[in-house]
Amino acid sequence: MDVLHASVSCANGVHGWRGRMAYDLLAASDYLTQTAVQLLIHGNLSYIREKLHLGLRRIVGALHEGIRHSECPELFDSQKIEFSAQNHSHND
Repeated sequence: MDVLHASVSCANGVHGWRGRMAYDLLAASDYLTQTAVQLLIHGNLSYIREKLHLGLRRIVGALHEGIRHSECPELFDSQKIEFSAQNHSHND
C-alpha cells in the first residue's frame, strides 16, 4: 500500500491531462484495494460502499480527462464499453 500511496503522490505532481488521468487511476486503485480488503475482513458495508463509490468516481474522472484532452477522445468514451448482462459470480 505504501508504494501505491507514493505513486498517487508522484502522479499528482505530473502536469497535464496524462498526469491527472494517471492520478485518478492510481487513486481509484487505492480506493478499490481498500474496498477489497474490507470485503475480505467482513468490514462495515457502508464503508465498503463509500470506498467503492469513490474508486468508481475516480475511474470516471480519468475517462473524462481522456475524452477532454486526448488526441483520440473516442478511446476513452465509457458509453462504448459493453458490460455483459450475465452474472459472473464465482462460487457464491
